[in-house]
Amino acid sequence: MKPLPPLHQRAYKALASLELTLACLVLLMVLITACTLEQASLGMFASVEKYFRSAFLYMHVGPLKLPWFPAGGAVGLVLLVQLVLINFARVQWTLRKSGILLTHTGLVLLVLGEFVTGGLAVETRMAVSEGETLNYTESGRQDELFVADVTAADADTVYQVPLSRLRPGREVSHEGWPFVLKVKEFHRNSAVGPRPADLNLPPGLADQGLGKDSLLKAESPVSSDDERNMPAAFIEVSEGGRSLGTWLLASAFAREQRFHAGGRDFVFGLRPVRRMLPFSLTLKDFRHDVYPGTQIPRNFSSQVRLVNPATGEDRDVLIWMNNPLRYMGRTFYQASFGQNDTLSVLQVVENPGWLMPYVSFGLMAVGLLIHFLLTLMSFKPVGAPPAADKKGAGRSAVTAAAVLLLFGASAAEAKAPAGVDAWGRLPVLDGGRIKPLDSVARSSLLLFRGKQSIRREGVSISPAEWLLELSARPREADRLKVFRIDDPDVLGLLGQRGGSERYYSFEVMAPKLGDLEAQARRAREVPGPQRTRFERAVLDLFDKLDRYQSLKNTLAVEDTKGLAAELAAYEAALAASGGAARGHAAAPTPKQREALQAMMGLFERYRFLAEVGQYRPLPPAPGAGAEDWSLPGEALVRSLSAGAPVPAELKAYAAVLDAWRSGDKTGFAARTAELSALLAGQRPEAAARARREAAFNGLDPFGKGMALYVLALLFAAASWMVRPESLRKAAFWTMAAAFVLHSAGVFGRMAIQGRPPVTNLYSSAVFVGWGAVLLALGLEWVHKRGIASAVGALVGFSTLIVAHHLSMSGDTMEMMQAVLDSNFWLATHVITITIGYSATFLAGALGMGWIAGARSGRLSVENSRSLVQMTYGTLCFAMFFSFVGTVLGGIWADQSWGRFWGWDPKENGALLLVLWIAVILHARWAGYVRERGIMVMAVFGNVVTAMAWFGVNMLGVGLHSYGFMDKAVVWLAAFTALMFAFMAVGASSPVPGETRP
Repeated sequence: MKPLPPLHQRAYKALASLELTLACLVLLMVLITACTLEQASLGMFASVEKYFRSAFLYMHVGPLKLPWFPAGGAVGLVLLVQLVLINFARVQWTLRKSGILLTHTGLVLLVLGEFVTGGLAVETRMAVSEGETLNYTESGRQDELFVADVTAADADTVYQVPLSRLRPGREVSHEGWPFVLKVKEFHRNSAVGPRPADLNLPPGLADQGLGKDSLLKAESPVSSDDERNMPAAFIEVSEGGRSLGTWLLASAFAREQRFHAGGRDFVFGLRPVRRMLPFSLTLKDFRHDVYPGTQIPRNFSSQVRLVNPATGEDRDVLIWMNNPLRYMGRTFYQASFGQNDTLSVLQVVENPGWLMPYVSFGLMAVGLLIHFLLTLMSFKPVGAPPAADKKGAGRSAVTAAAVLLLFGASAAEAKAPAGVDAWGRLPVLDGGRIKPLDSVARSSLLLFRGKQSIRREGVSISPAEWLLELSARPREADRLKVFRIDDPDVLGLLGQRGGSERYYSFEVMAPKLGDLEAQARRAREVPGPQRTRFERAVLDLFDKLDRYQSLKNTLAVEDTKGLAAELAAYEAALAASGGAARGHAAAPTPKQREALQAMMGLFERYRFLAEVGQYRPLPPAPGAGAEDWSLPGEALVRSLSAGAPVPAELKAYAAVLDAWRSGDKTGFAARTAELSALLAGQRPEAAARARREAAFNGLDPFGKGMALYVLALLFAAASWMVRPESLRKAAFWTMAAAFVLHSAGVFGRMAIQGRPPVTNLYSSAVFVGWGAVLLALGLEWVHKRGIASAVGALVGFSTLIVAHHLSMSGDTMEMMQAVLDSNFWLATHVITITIGYSATFLAGALGMGWIAGARSGRLSVENSRSLVQMTYGTLCFAMFFSFVGTVLGGIWADQSWGRFWGWDPKENGALLLVLWIAVILHARWAGYVRERGIMVMAVFGNVVTAMAWFGVNMLGVGLHSYGFMDKAVVWLAAFTALMFAFMAVGASSPVPGETRP
């Protein structure tokens, strides 16, 4: 083969260079970050078009449109060419390099797939009402001009004209038309309303059709995802040079307009772009289910009838979340609904390249696995760690086990009175799921005061006892300092000075409830992003007080003196009133009228209970569904309308509350045991589930795990000063004991929920720490230097602290929204990507440890190299799991939404993490960074991971915005600043063993 000329050789080497690879990866990160941030203002579709569906970013200089920065099209093309060249120019075709070859080949297919998707994929929508049949889909963002010949009685001939042809002064014609359309004006966005008759406005351009009585106002084009441009045009129709008049055509008009030309009848108008289907769908039924007692969506589903005359198919199909219909190259997935649950909106995707990501994922996953396994097989720890002392290790393990048993046996609260624990284990339905009253109490206290503990007269009481006191003796409970208030303006509204006091009772706030409600009502009318600190704080407090009132008035109205006697009086009044209570008696007797009057007074109280109750303590009646639990107020109202007796369970609850109210401790314990037995006999599964969760709450594995992580960190730090070997082992085994508790918490939640370990932000924080500690245990087992123990304990403690603060928003085992209700994908994509977060945070923490040691001068050469080796291996681990998790997320999106990748903020965050790890590994392979560079870049990985994990949720846009949160902005900013400070210190820190000129 003839060698290339020198110039071509230089170009070939430049295109296949690692420098260009790094430049492309960094440019992609910049574009992804800019695209993600701009989606909050510009909208997702417009941002993606700007940054990834174009070759360049452009600036306008007068009438000129000049490129100034490469966009996704140009960067992707360069990366694609480079990947092909690298496989031939740089990578040797050997067994050892087979992993890299497979990875690069898969990446080539992935980039090609994105080009195919960007150029050929089409997304439309089908909004179909129950009973309606459609054989077309419509664009959600683009419109067209349509002209239809409606002369024939049996069929219409429809012509579609893209709006790009509607330029002022331009004529539009077709060989089948006996007329010509001339565009007088065109507006990309407009508002159309009735023309005021009393303003004496000059005549408009339209002298025919709907435009004669309409007023058009041109609007600026919009691009956000929840807005839509409404184009309009003034069109003159002429036949043979003779004008037939001018019409106003607008998307805002919901009906077509008619004209006559060439002896034929035509209609025309503007409408969303339609794509005709060779088959039809008829919506037979739409279902929108929520979890009982909540507004959390449980299921969206459409039962449609598919009819294809060409194939003879005529069958029913059920489309629901995560289960789309794939048919004839199109994917129909459940997207939205409307019209009181009688309208279903299906998103329809046509993507000829949908299979390419699957093939590329297989190649890349296998390639990365081969490469990292071959690297691991040749791994040797740096230096010679101290010889293992089996006796010392045994003593440390025994010590850690004793500490673990001590923590496991300790009680979180003081000993509660007899029967209170059994009360806390009673099953109720709250938030759409069965839970014990203990969990209701704990989540409420966390919401009110940020902690699960509360004190009465200097003595700590359990959450269950607090809820019992609130239900049975609300006046006494109102004196407890339940609410934490920090905002000085809210305290001023309540007439409180603040100072060192942070907790306040309901009794203190009661005189100012009217003022608080007025301020909350005013604040609620202000759009969320525009609310002031005071408005947010007053709304937050008012919502907490609303929940407090609901808890207090769930089992009985708060002024009830004796619930059992009141229920007996209600039953007696029902019996005495006879049919008069339900309108069956034509002429009630005086006795019946008296009973009816007494009963109606109680009935109003119970209707109030039915409206405000928080949790549902009454189990379903025999034969009812497993989730048909009732509020006491609902059961009592139903007893009037249906003539049913007061439920035995409610009478048992009344006996419990009355015994506690009267101070009868023995009677309270007995009545509680009877109620517990009654519920267990009727609903044994619910009772068993509640008992398990109550036992889990009592164990408090995460709280005790945090304490052990701190102890492990102290042991590790002490080992660097005195008794290094024995304290290092103590740190390792103490961290192992903490990990056991941590694991008990993770798997305990799985058993209670029946779900994989990660279902929301709280559980993700718990699992991120769990994964990081597991990796740290492995690193310490291999390297035996105490460093991994210290870093692992620090990450474990920090993530559990984050989880604790996330738990303050309420139930941490909340029900899954319909779009997330898939155990398979929760167990694959979510767990895998979260393990990637764990590894990246651990690598960043190792980098921080290196920087601290190098700056202080206490880091030896061997420890430095060992830390770098641990960090590099952890980054490789993170690369594999982050990439696999990201692609699995794309496959889930394809299965659920019909498209593999949409540049959604959450998807972009995951991709940024993969790209940054790739930048570190490529920079290290090319020799551009060594010990210091790798560690500083690993610390920046913490920033990227935090943004991918939390930051994108704060934008509140995209298909993954169900995890929206904005309260952590300050903490995220502080964390980012801390990481940059470490990086600045690390960039100037000396490398141990390195001599400077």
